[in-house]
Amino acid sequence: TSYSETNVQERGVDEGDLVKTDGAYIYLARGTHFFVLKANPAVETALVSDTDLREPINELYLANNLVTVITTSYSYPVMTGFAGSVASSRSGPVTRLYTYDVSTAATPTLTASIDFPGTLRGSRRINTDIYLIINHTIDIPSPVSLWDYLNPGSFYDRDAYMRAREQALAENLKRIEEATLDDLLPAYTVTLSTAGTPSASPAISYDGIYIPEFGNGTDLSLVVRLDIAGPVPLIAATSGVLSSWCSVYMSPESLYLTSDNHWWWIEPMVGVDMPPANAEPRTAVHKFSVAGPEGNPLYKGSAEVDGWVNDRFSMSDYQGQLRIGTTRGGWWGEGISNQLAVLSEGDGKLVEVGKLTGLAQGERIYSMRFDRDRGYMVTFRRTDPLFTLDLRDPANPQVAGELVVSGFSTYIHLLGTDRLLTIGRSADDFGRVTGNKLQLFDVSNLAAPALLEEL
Repeated sequence: TSYSETNVQERGVDEGDLVKTDGAYIYLARGTHFFVLKANPAVETALVSDTDLREPINELYLANNLVTVITTSYSYPVMTGFAGSVASSRSGPVTRLYTYDVSTAATPTLTASIDFPGTLRGSRRINTDIYLIINHTIDIPSPVSLWDYLNPGSFYDRDAYMRAREQALAENLKRIEEATLDDLLPAYTVTLSTAGTPSASPAISYDGIYIPEFGNGTDLSLVVRLDIAGPVPLIAATSGVLSSWCSVYMSPESLYLTSDNHWWWIEPMVGVDMPPANAEPRTAVHKFSVAGPEGNPLYKGSAEVDGWVNDRFSMSDYQGQLRIGTTRGGWWGEGISNQLAVLSEGDGKLVEVGKLTGLAQGERIYSMRFDRDRGYMVTFRRTDPLFTLDLRDPANPQVAGELVVSGFSTYIHLLGTDRLLTIGRSADDFGRVTGNKLQLFDVSNLAAPALLEEL
């Protein structure tokens, strides 16, 4: 009469998984295979369908008798002419969706496939909407190569090589100048099982792309909303921001993308200089609202925070404000400490309304979790301090309590409102890892967290 669902960070926001179930059947992704197994009654468990997509499967969703399988494949360029000159620049990673009607689960029926150029960075589902976040590298149409200008037999002629290089550079600059914005933007391709003939449409228009006040890189981070209410998904809306290799956090009302500088710039795109040799890491944060009546992603603004984010559990949106925990210090680990910043919308951007700094000097964040106006942070160097955070006043976040135990936790799970289950590693007094560890904490008194049991 009941069955498990995917363990998610935020209630109401489903996450892609490698296994889903409706209680009667199990839908499983393994390698390139999409399996369907009969699951109930247990004594009759059996594999009833095996579909080899011949592409690595990233994740799948189950909703309304529709399984959406998301893969990553590669579209290689057509190589023609001398020394393999490239005929088309539209090559590289492709994010592909397959939708299967599982009304008759033992015989899943492919209804459509959709191709997006770029690499999947994450996805979420709210009701009948799937949100894809894709990193697309902007490129000019059909760039030329120096090999197009280098004659056979000139491989070892340095002067000929440099002339060919200059010719190719001049031609590519000319093509950039002649290109329109539409020429530079990606298109998606839909193939319906009933028609079989693919149709291409622009994935986004240039008026849906935003140049952030704080950015990181010149790739395009696409946010695509797909409506899966029917048997064939519809591209309902697309938005985007100039930023590269973003990580994803989503609440029922907002979507946040973050990317750190990785030795690169994170200042405004125009007039940037190369950073110092060992600049302190910083993280760009981009916010999209999905709270409108249609759920379309709408860009709201960007900000930057000091340090880098451990993972998506270090972020939480509560009452329209983002709490984000970061580890600060140089890339080589000098001067490390941790902080919590609170960001809110203001004047078309994200502004900092509160901050808590200087936490756990010399240690970095290993795990975080938020529960409404409470926060929990675990740092580690030799021992594991569990910090409890009082976030009732966004302008003045405070450390409420601290408990030092051995080892460290890499994941914090909320059990009701007054218990934490942590999963991590045990360690000796010198910080050397000795095995795995589970711990149960009582946080009913935020000022005095207590360890109840460990294994």
